[in-house]
Amino acid sequence: ITLFAGAWMNRFKAAVFLLAVMSIFHPLRAPAAEEKKIGGTVRPYFSSSVFSSGDLIKPATASFTANNARNRITLNTAASIKSLSTSFDDAFSQRGLGVEFGSSFTNQIGLHAGIVYRQLNGKSFDGFQIDGPATIDFAGLGSLTATQAGNIRVSMKDAAEWGIYAGMKMYPFMKDKLSFYVRGSLGLLQTDDITARIFLTEAPSQSIRVDFFDSKLLFYGEGGVGAEYKWGKFGFMGEVRLEWIQERKVTDGVSGLVSTEPILGVPVVLGVMWRF
Repeated sequence: ITLFAGAWMNRFKAAVFLLAVMSIFHPLRAPAAEEKKIGGTVRPYFSSSVFSSGDLIKPATASFTANNARNRITLNTAASIKSLSTSFDDAFSQRGLGVEFGSSFTNQIGLHAGIVYRQLNGKSFDGFQIDGPATIDFAGLGSLTATQAGNIRVSMKDAAEWGIYAGMKMYPFMKDKLSFYVRGSLGLLQTDDITARIFLTEAPSQSIRVDFFDSKLLFYGEGGVGAEYKWGKFGFMGEVRLEWIQERKVTDGVSGLVSTEPILGVPVVLGVMWRF
């Protein structure tokens, strides 16, 4: 009897759990007939990255012997160069514009696809440290001469990237004017070549131009939460997204010093929408 009662109790708990999950995705009211006729949206939007995790330049130490090249970089004496941990936010500020097209699949589920353009505004930062006097020669690009241990500054140039994506939205909460949703997307992002000026802190007038990252087609995915406020066929929307972007391609010229990893970012999105 005890086993029989325990089995039925487990079934009862499973049923309650299933109903609870279903209730999350069940709207608080059925959409009005007028809303059912409106099945598509166009959403121009602006985005800004507010936080990122992951190293655009990973920390590492490269040891050189005199006059022996290491991936196109040569020092005239034995020394070490340390790459400093640099986040995407340390190297760039990011702003974007996009247009997203959506269509209702059911009353609670929508599909979307979009295009996005992003402007990367370069910053200056301490990228490397050398542990003693040496001349650093970048094959075919120029050289820097350090008279003592010190920092090597990096000044990133502006760059751009654009992408396409597609995904799905689910609306667990819907009202006459205000709705909340969760979203997810997968896409491709085409990046520019990324270059920089590098110079010694002790001699800022002595700089050379170096290619850091090659142009590459990157895979990315994002998920987030959002809200819509409807005003007839028009409305406003806001979202917070969590975005993962594949690692960039380091150029051969700096691969002896630079390695990178995928970036996890948090963009905030604000836009308008037209429903039809």
